Amino acid sequence: MPAVPHPVAANRDTGTGVLGRAFTGAEAGTPLLLTIIPGHDPAKGQQTISLPVTKSRFASWDVLSDSAHFDEIEFTAWNSAPGLRTLLSVLNVKYPGQVRMSSHSMGAVVCAEALRQTTTNVPVVAVYAAFQGAVPSHCYDSNAPTRAIPFPLDHGTPNAFAHYWTSNSPPYLDRIAGAAKFVNFYNTNDYVLAQWVPNENLKPDASLGYVYNSGVFYNNYPTNAVVLSFPTDTYKLFSFCVQAR
Repeated sequence: MPAVPHPVAANRDTGTGVLGRAFTGAEAGTPLLLTIIPGHDPAKGQQTISLPVTKSRFASWDVLSDSAHFDEIEFTAWNSAPGLRTLLSVLNVKYPGQVRMSSHSMGAVVCAEALRQTTTNVPVVAVYAAFQGAVPSHCYDSNAPTRAIPFPLDHGTPNAFAHYWTSNSPPYLDRIAGAAKFVNFYNTNDYVLAQWVPNENLKPDASLGYVYNSGVFYNNYPTNAVVLSFPTDTYKLFSFCVQAR
């Protein structure tokens, strides 16, 4: 049956917001599909799609504005995860073992982090499928192929996605356990991927005051330089500094 478009916004700073309102009134015990997508303005609505599930909902979060820097949008996505994590826990109680979740683009950041933060012994999502996810493959598998960053853009930033956060550690999402099954829909011809790769090459984002100098990450460099470090500044480092390889 046609999916029901129901975009809602989450608070950009904490991820806590009104995500759960999209699911009031749905019947318990039926399969539920939750699709997480970036949305600039919930008032604009989202397109409907046809899916073989009884109940489906769209959710979006505030991505600041159409003119926001891509790295700022990524930072918002990482910080939106707690709200989704809470929602998934609630939904799994109402629809035990029936919640399916998909994401697109930056939505994969929100979903992956929410599933990583889920600490219950039982997965809160039966199947999670990422479509053209804007998450480095090394977050899931440190043995994934490594891409070359063209000269002179390689700043030698440590691959903290593949080894979080020391050189001999497992990948960042190594212990992700919020979903029983993971599906990766990766399209090498995706238009946005062609934009995402050059953006990763331009990290650390000097235009926003981020630099990597002598093995140290800084913000507001050099006038009022602030040192950034793991794990305290993980989301900032992932969004503005660490180059995906």
